[in-house]
Amino acid sequence: MAGKADRTDLAYHIRSVDYVKSAHAIWQAQETLALRSADPLYLLIAHGLELTLKSHLLRLGHAIPAVEKFGHDLRSLFDEVCRNIPGSAADLAKIVRRRWIETLKEERDKRLEKARSLGLEGQASHIGLEIWSNDEIGRFAPEARPALEWLSARHSSGGSVFRYFESRIEQHTVVRLDGDNVIATPLTLIWLTEALQDCFLGGQESS
Repeated sequence: MAGKADRTDLAYHIRSVDYVKSAHAIWQAQETLALRSADPLYLLIAHGLELTLKSHLLRLGHAIPAVEKFGHDLRSLFDEVCRNIPGSAADLAKIVRRRWIETLKEERDKRLEKARSLGLEGQASHIGLEIWSNDEIGRFAPEARPALEWLSARHSSGGSVFRYFESRIEQHTVVRLDGDNVIATPLTLIWLTEALQDCFLGGQESS
């Protein structure tokens, strides 16, 4: 565990929170900002995730040089953290999945309310308001692991491909929120990082 006089783990955690809060603010303001590329958003998320994973390893007693050898390899960092905290991989996946299911149910309920207000509850699909069942929501709720592996492959390549201009064709899971098609990857990764940050704070009492 990190000593009381050396709380580099806590410093990493605090900086991680700042990066992810900034990423979330950008995600929420995408239309207003009119960004031509999502790379700045992904760079903030990737660095915030990297810092929180490293903060866990430092708190668990790993030396700084050993932690920094992981570089930007988010997948290996994540797997090392989960190896040291039994059950954490499944717990984190459940947290992200649950947040997506809750979000998609809220979206479904908004659509249903709109259809009712128009007197078209049984004909919602005719006005472009597909009403998902709970089973359907469960089937297409985005998962954390594919998003993590996608981000890791790009963040660990050449010092992070998000830092430089590079023409890429990407495929992402898309969900429909508030009437718009939204790429699920950023929010999935933000929620994963926030869950890790909460886990770090939960371990402070034993530090």
